[in-house]
Amino acid sequence: MKKLLFTLSLLAFIYLLLMILPTPATVPPTKNKEKNTDILSTNSYQQSRVSLVAYTETETQQKEKSDSQWEKGSFISVSADYRRYLGFPGYVRLMKKHGGHFFLFDAVHHKLIAEVNPLSGKFSTIDKNKLNQFSPRAREIQQEIALNKVLRAATKRYGNRKYKIMLLLTQKFDDQIQKSLYHALKNHGVDSSAITQVNGVYNQDVLKVYSINHSKKGELPMQFDVYF
Repeated sequence: MKKLLFTLSLLAFIYLLLMILPTPATVPPTKNKEKNTDILSTNSYQQSRVSLVAYTETETQQKEKSDSQWEKGSFISVSADYRRYLGFPGYVRLMKKHGGHFFLFDAVHHKLIAEVNPLSGKFSTIDKNKLNQFSPRAREIQQEIALNKVLRAATKRYGNRKYKIMLLLTQKFDDQIQKSLYHALKNHGVDSSAITQVNGVYNQDVLKVYSINHSKKGELPMQFDVYF
């Protein structure tokens, strides 16, 4: 009887001791790390971008040029970062390679003031006879620190106005980009008519798209490459 009581007392003591001791934290099993993929977050590219802006000519001139567009009504805007791979000088050289020209733009009066070399800051008179070769869609260079000096020089030369630096692409090159976007979206089963914009990163002659803006669903992640 005494032995039984001793055993019960010992078990009760052990139980009480276990109750007052801290319980070790449960460590979840370690998952195998997934292979890193080259997913480009939209949050990583908030500065130094080139984006489509309102056209600079009259509505009549826009209509005349848009009538020659590869597929009327199928235009998709592009907003892209160039700093990750090219830097601003590399981006300027890439666009010039494909026939692009940069212009000083009066954002208040919606008027092109002069052609500009954004790397040297040199201004030159616009050859109006050559403007017809460009697409009726301008691109604005946004938040590029390297252009601050150019904009200050423009103020001294042309007066105090609200200036922006615009890129005009040839109609042929702009059509080429649109065709590539259209086919890439089609290959991914996406109706291009519902897409308002693609977001990406320039890497030499490749636009690496990381998301698309859907007219009803907002921004959606999607990865594909568009080759020029």
